[in-house]
Amino acid sequence: MKNIQIGMLACICAACLAGCAKKQPEVIFESAYAANQAAPDRETDEETAAPAAEPVTEPEKIVVDISGAVARPGVYELRADARVCDAVKAAGGLTSEADINALNQAQLLSDAQKIRVLTLQEAAQGAPADSVHTDIAQADDKKVNINTADAAQLMTLSGIGESRAGDIIAYREANGAFQSAEDIMKVSGIKEAVFQKIKDAITVG
Repeated sequence: MKNIQIGMLACICAACLAGCAKKQPEVIFESAYAANQAAPDRETDEETAAPAAEPVTEPEKIVVDISGAVARPGVYELRADARVCDAVKAAGGLTSEADINALNQAQLLSDAQKIRVLTLQEAAQGAPADSVHTDIAQADDKKVNINTADAAQLMTLSGIGESRAGDIIAYREANGAFQSAEDIMKVSGIKEAVFQKIKDAITVG
């Protein structure tokens, strides 16, 4: 009888030990497998993430004044890399009176430039060839550069006395160079009326 009881006890103990031994590695295996599967998923998400969109910047602009033998003379806003042909196109094209031989349509433009397209009659009367280039280059040489002029040079402008010349110099020292001729109206005391008197006599280039 004792032998039977001992045998039954031994069987129960063996069954318990077998159950524990079987359960423990099963949990460990599942945890390790789950951990191994999670890491690649995170890497994949990072690799496939869409790159941040780059900010869109507007192209720089210039303003030019075109007159003479064009359909619609006037002031036009163009891209900073515009050429004379772009200004002509904006002004409605050349008229039948325009002298195309006196026009360099490939010339690059700059802000606040004035373009004058000669007529055939003007060219015949002795106006220089390549008139657009000559008009711009020579006119700018005679203009007062409001970014570099000293007080004496500024005082040669109509309506600009010693006090206003000092204000112009003080403004550019505090705020940097003028970006266009129109910016001079940001100076205290210089309004539209004064600007209209001096706009053809000043430059920023």
